Amino acid sequence: MEILSTFAGTRRSRRQQAFWRAIRWGMLALCIVGGSFGSYRVGVSKSRAEVERLEHDLSAMRELNRQMSERIARAEQQAEGAITRYAQLQQTYRNEVPRGELRQLVDLIDQRLRQGVPAARLRFVLQQATTERRCDKEVETKRVPVHTPTSTGAVSTVGFAENRITVSGEGSPARTAEGKPEPFFDPGQPVTLRFLEIDGDVGTIEGTLPLTHAVVLGSNEYLFAIKASDKQQGQIDVTVQRCAFP
Repeated sequence: MEILSTFAGTRRSRRQQAFWRAIRWGMLALCIVGGSFGSYRVGVSKSRAEVERLEHDLSAMRELNRQMSERIARAEQQAEGAITRYAQLQQTYRNEVPRGELRQLVDLIDQRLRQGVPAARLRFVLQQATTERRCDKEVETKRVPVHTPTSTGAVSTVGFAENRITVSGEGSPARTAEGKPEPFFDPGQPVTLRFLEIDGDVGTIEGTLPLTHAVVLGSNEYLFAIKASDKQQGQIDVTVQRCAFP
């Protein structure tokens, strides 16, 4: 009987140990499951926060994209408007701004006005101008020596219109085949001609011969034609004709 009692006690002890082992393993499993569930909940919470942040960023990017699209659209409209206005200005310029000879006349009128010529005087001259000049049949021709840097004398002048206009000329010296300067001017090079009026005004023209020039004195206009002299080397022939002005 004592042996049976001992055996039974051993069996109870083993069952108790197994029970407590099962309890411990159950508690461990429960802790593991709880920890896993907690980690899962934390992960879900973090994921939800990350999703919310990404959705917020996406919403902000969409709003920024909308604003940029509106700005681009406004910029395109402004650019199209600027292009249209530029085309209109070009058309207006072509239609209203004078060109060619008319532009030259406008520039000349502007120049005279800035020089102090009264607008009424310019208007009168334009109104009195005719398609044909009323000129004398007779012309006056004189030879004018052309001064060069190699000339030994002073600049020579010749009078026209009863000496109310004096003309002088300067040019470049002709050169020999060796390149040495001659004592007379080269008619193939540009010359400078000065027209001194009796009231002190000086008109200057520059260029290669032949040249033309006009001088107005009172009610007369003097038309000058200048070319290299065929008879006298180193001189020019100056021909003048008097016409009514305007």
